[in-house]
Amino acid sequence: MHAKRNSFAAALVFAVIAACGLSQAQSNNASAPGQASKTQPFIFPDASSKSLWKITARPVSTDAVLGEPVFFDLQVGNLSSKSTRIDLGDDDKGNLRVTVSEPNGLLREVQLRPGGMHAFGTHMVGARATYTKRLILNEWNDLRDVGNYDVKIALVPEFGPKPDNPLTAVFHVSIAPRSESRLSAVAKAFADQAINGRDGRDRDDAAFALSYVDDPIAIPEIERVLASGSDAGSSLTTALAHLGGLSAVEALQAAAKNHPDWSTRVVADRDLRRLCSTKVPAHEEVSD
Repeated sequence: MHAKRNSFAAALVFAVIAACGLSQAQSNNASAPGQASKTQPFIFPDASSKSLWKITARPVSTDAVLGEPVFFDLQVGNLSSKSTRIDLGDDDKGNLRVTVSEPNGLLREVQLRPGGMHAFGTHMVGARATYTKRLILNEWNDLRDVGNYDVKIALVPEFGPKPDNPLTAVFHVSIAPRSESRLSAVAKAFADQAINGRDGRDRDDAAFALSYVDDPIAIPEIERVLASGSDAGSSLTTALAHLGGLSAVEALQAAAKNHPDWSTRVVADRDLRRLCSTKVPAHEEVSD
């Protein structure tokens, strides 16, 4: 049995390498000109104004399965009687420091460093109004273990002095064992929306969520989005490179060659080369 497993795994490695070699020989997509990241004015509540703001964070669902993206809604409330600006950082997340207590007892603290082009995170919040942003916890933590997670969100500037007592919010989520049926349904729903969403923002959000389905069951759905020519495909190529395996290589080859959007072809080619350089068929299962 072990000989059969090793023979199959070796054949799979050679198939991935061969596919990568073919792609390297055929791929000649033009690179896009570089785009510089923009800067923004820094607006942040100081200690004297902290009492004028309140943040809360609520998970959309407190239960998820391994490999499923976990959504939470961050709400920033303006308690004052006049409109005031607040800065959440690049892409509405650069100024968020997320600390996660994991089931294994480890405490992980992460503050993202968005690169490339990004959206500003400065918002004018009306008097006694609330700004809400839906985010994906998996951006800060892989959530790779079954069990309970306690999460603390702190509003801390990426640059400049750090407040001693920042605005914070806490919530709890539980991760259950992998469920193939649930992951399949989730991936399909995101893929459908990434193809048929009502507008570009809706399609982009769905594709971004699909990229965080951390399971090989997502590969056919990612491939379906890319094959459709959706304008939301560029965020999915890195997910394919992360998942790995022959099917991911083939999906990246097709996107690098055939996707109608040149920028998606460029990132697909980049991620294909990155995946091929590892020559490891990640996430491919070998049966006895």
